[in-house]
Amino acid sequence: MRPRIGLVMGDPSGIGAEVVAKTLALPATLAACRAFVIADARIIARGPRPRA
Repeated sequence: MRPRIGLVMGDPSGIGAEVVAKTLALPATLAACRAFVIADARIIARGPRPRA
């Protein structure tokens, strides 16, 4: 059985959301574990924001 791994987004104004999204997009991540995200759903629902 694959372990459950929680990914914490951290500061909403930081790079945590981007790191979490890129990590979950990797097939190796999904093959290795059952990942779940710990974050404010309102921030996730807004989607990606352009970076300067």
